[in-house]
Amino acid sequence: MGGMSRRDELYAALRSVIDPADRLMVLHSSLFAFRTPVEGLRGDLLAALRALLADGVTLALPAVTFEFCRTKEYHHRRSAPNTGVLVEWFLDLPEVRRTPHPVYSFAVAGPLAEELTACRSDTAFGADTVFEVFEREAARIVTLGASWNSCTQVHRYEELAEVPYRHTMKVTGTADFGAGPAGLDLTMIVRDTALDSTLDFAPVF
Repeated sequence: MGGMSRRDELYAALRSVIDPADRLMVLHSSLFAFRTPVEGLRGDLLAALRALLADGVTLALPAVTFEFCRTKEYHHRRSAPNTGVLVEWFLDLPEVRRTPHPVYSFAVAGPLAEELTACRSDTAFGADTVFEVFEREAARIVTLGASWNSCTQVHRYEELAEVPYRHTMKVTGTADFGAGPAGLDLTMIVRDTALDSTLDFAPVF
């Protein structure tokens, strides 16, 4: 018998870092970290993710689009994620949907996808957001080549704790989440750049 295929190895690696009872995986990725042949990588990674979905695991990959804060415009298909190529590949799958947020959207598929796509679009980390669902479902946060600094879940707890180095910002723009463009008033907390502070999450992670 031959060894496992790369797609089987990828599935086994991802499966090994979650518990059998886990229902939701949030996957942060950076494929640049891996020295692996790129030929066929798209198909192998998507096959591994689909195998997890077949296990009943809901997947959420960040599809962040920071340019909304500058352009004041968002489109659920045309606004490309700033979070790597894997989420772009994942969004191409017919079963994958994008949560309705002009900055902190996620590409999602699986049993909890409907709940995640019904979350609020006018705020980022507070009540009735995807980050609250991640917390309630005890989501397994996994990094694939990415550093823990990409873990956006920590911003929810900064908001809940009302940390002094972040403040509320409002952005008014236009967003199309699939039903046509509509006006949107977005409220979220951002780092106060006027403060001489150092962002260091190392003690947390």
